[in-house]
Amino acid sequence: MKVISIVIVQDEADIVEEVLRDAALMTDLVLIYDTGSVDGTLDMICKLQSEFLNIHIIQNKPVHFHEFETRRHALLLASNYLKDGDWVAWLDADEFFGIKPSLFIKNYCEFQKHNWIRHRHYNFSPTEVQVEEYPEYFYSSKFDRTRYIYYKEYPYTETKLFQYRTSCLKTIVGRNPRWLGSLCCVRIPILHYPYRTVPQIKRRTLLRNFSKKQFSSEVWGRHWKEISLSSALYTLTDTKVKEYYPQIISKDLLRLDGCYDSRESRLQRLFTVTKKNVARIMTIAIGLECIDKFLSKKLEVSEPSVRYKDSNFIAEYKKMFLVAEQNDF
Repeated sequence: MKVISIVIVQDEADIVEEVLRDAALMTDLVLIYDTGSVDGTLDMICKLQSEFLNIHIIQNKPVHFHEFETRRHALLLASNYLKDGDWVAWLDADEFFGIKPSLFIKNYCEFQKHNWIRHRHYNFSPTEVQVEEYPEYFYSSKFDRTRYIYYKEYPYTETKLFQYRTSCLKTIVGRNPRWLGSLCCVRIPILHYPYRTVPQIKRRTLLRNFSKKQFSSEVWGRHWKEISLSSALYTLTDTKVKEYYPQIISKDLLRLDGCYDSRESRLQRLFTVTKKNVARIMTIAIGLECIDKFLSKKLEVSEPSVRYKDSNFIAEYKKMFLVAEQNDF
């Protein structure tokens, strides 16, 4: 059994090296899916490949990012490296594992035969006070994880790891295959650094708003909402902002090592428990392979595909990127 990370990347030159170094040590294989970086991200990845033999680029063309299409296409390309029983880990280019996935799987999944894991989201950002006190860092393009000591825990959660089967490719309907099996009741901690320095926050805002305008017909997730510099920076008066220390992860895991998430309402708990029980009954009574055979015959699933960016969009995007780099906005 191997744990294989699929990392979707675009224009994260300030952080991508540290993310990939960490992922290469945390997992057995790191597969890079670049959607059209223009800031030197790919050059950094190529340099890392000479140091880490377990880093591979599976896509480096300008692809229009779509939550479902892009991940489905990435999984299709990654299937050349996967075997039945391997674990797939989705990772963004600004995320770090809080715990080594193989250790997490051994401690929380193997005994109870869980097949997929959701994540617990720790969102880090600088505070207004930090930016004022250390302008030489927070107005630069550097990234140093030790600088970020405040986080918010987001209630948003998604499938972060799942156990791969060849038949998964026949059952991809949304962003992940259906009928993944038994859900692990403990969530793996993910440390997320979407807002890092003032230039990066402004660049991220400008480029994301540009992409949303160009593809206005798309349905964008909440994490694509428009932000300002002031809303990206944390304030210490916010009761949701907490100070991070390494032991917080193990304490959170112990608190969540049960059937319920303390953040859920009674109705949400009932719904969660019902889903788990239905999944367990189907898994035991019918068997995963029987479900896959049934779905492969009855469920029509389109071949994973992506839309490539046209030359006009690429040219305009590069112009906007140069404007953002010069802080001329």
